[in-house]
Amino acid sequence: MPNTPDIELDDEPCPDGGLPRALYYARRIVSGYLTPYEGARRIWLEIANEYMDKPAIWDELRIFVHLATEWDDRPAERAQLEQEIRDEARKLVTRHA
Repeated sequence: MPNTPDIELDDEPCPDGGLPRALYYARRIVSGYLTPYEGARRIWLEIANEYMDKPAIWDELRIFVHLATEWDDRPAERAQLEQEIRDEARKLVTRHA
């Protein structure tokens, strides 16, 4: 598993949108502050849908849309999907450390 930068959550305000906000949620997924599904769902509904026409951001976030919809559709595989969401959140945080 790659090193993930130290994640400090104490006083960090939630940014208004875009990639900074996605990173905010990704750090909370990695730390366990948000469940993987809740974090992925927030990235999907609060951020990703607004950036579908901006490939630089959409390409970073579409995996969370996919995994959150799969979580909804495949209850028997939720544990595996939650791990995939954690892994993707960790990758996102690491890419932007």
